[in-house]
Amino acid sequence: MMERSTILEVRELKKFFPIGKKYLHAVDGVSFTVERGTTLGIVGESGCGKTTLGRVILGLTPATSGEVIFEGQDITKYSPKQLRKLKNEMQIIFQDPFSSLNPHYTIAESIEEPILLNGKAQTRQERLDRVAELVELVGLPLEYFNSYPFELDPGRLQRAGIARAIAMDPKLIVCDEPVSALDVSIQAQILNLLMDLQERMGFTYIFITHDLSVVHHLSDSIAVMYLGECVEFGSKEQIFEAPQHPYTKSLLSAIPIPSAKERNRKVELIRGEITSAVDLPEGCRFASRCPNASAACKNKVSLHDIGGGHRTSCVLQ
Repeated sequence: MMERSTILEVRELKKFFPIGKKYLHAVDGVSFTVERGTTLGIVGESGCGKTTLGRVILGLTPATSGEVIFEGQDITKYSPKQLRKLKNEMQIIFQDPFSSLNPHYTIAESIEEPILLNGKAQTRQERLDRVAELVELVGLPLEYFNSYPFELDPGRLQRAGIARAIAMDPKLIVCDEPVSALDVSIQAQILNLLMDLQERMGFTYIFITHDLSVVHHLSDSIAVMYLGECVEFGSKEQIFEAPQHPYTKSLLSAIPIPSAKERNRKVELIRGEITSAVDLPEGCRFASRCPNASAACKNKVSLHDIGGGHRTSCVLQ
């Protein structure tokens, strides 16, 4: 069994975008750790900052402040040259595989490109052998080796995108909504593929999604985001069996359950308008939509431990 050690630590990470004379708080003081060989699920509504967080972690978008400690080094201080080298160890799988692959390259050429650029194979034949190995590893038939992206269906195209992402044997992979554009049956196949690859290769995943059912299937720990902040963090069991933040409870209650016994299950609706990510309140950002809000919610409360590594920002806990 792989030793559980911290591969990534995010400390008070912030990313603000200028909007006139003000700033949009896309990521605002997020902190968490990820253990090697595990999967951290990051969930929340569209616009909560999930994708921006993933891009800042990878160095694709510069941080406003905070630290991203990858294997003991703060990569937010890295030069562009150092970040380019880091791409071999940190990769991303995109939501839309078609946009991530060059339409003028065959599938084999797209997968071969990072191997060629990084000099990981001495000859053309060695590179093609590696590409064939990767194609087989992700379950893509060799008959698509010389096909172009437009000739593949979304499921096979995503397999090609995964093959390209793992070509350099990265240690950390950010999966940005990689199955949201796929049919349900294909989603399950891709999720199972990612889990098989993790077991075989020891990859560490940060899995970004709005689908809590997917997170439950794949993740070891979960971070729930709302308007740029992490409002709850814990193990999969803690989040699903004992959620503490009202926002988390509302998200979980909305998960469809195919059971007649659950037909009358109460759904905790989230009412009201989402607070502006520019003009933010001093206290809880969810307070205007929370059924349990009180005067105490006007005070700023940081993510705090309520036992066993389970953390929440709710003042009522």
